[in-house]
Amino acid sequence: KTTMAGVKKSPRNYLLGKSGVMRWSASAAFGKKAKYKWAKAGQKKKAPAAKPKTVVEKKIGGEKNGGTRMVQAKKMRKSYETQELPHRLQTRKNRFRDHEHKLRPSITPGTVLIPVAGPYKG
Repeated sequence: KTTMAGVKKSPRNYLLGKSGVMRWSASAAFGKKAKYKWAKAGQKKKAPAAKPKTVVEKKIGGEKNGGTRMVQAKKMRKSYETQELPHRLQTRKNRFRDHEHKLRPSITPGTVLIPVAGPYKG
């Protein structure tokens, strides 16, 4: 294949040596082409999403104050941290303290329990 300028183009996905194996799999090559982003036949364009308002009109009391003011919809933070402290990342695992703990049915109020630890536990 050649382009308009006459420069020879080589394919992105090609055979590796004489093995018969392509550089990328079919799905990887499909992803590289990004055909899923292209419009399909008969497809209509989506209307752009409306941007949220940055300024809002606010009523002001008092007869000499003009009646309304334009105010920012989302206020800026009053203070920012001077330095970002290191913190541990959350895990998806349930902590032991969050598990549901159950006593065995033979343990009832008034039962004498002797806690045993070490090699005697169990």
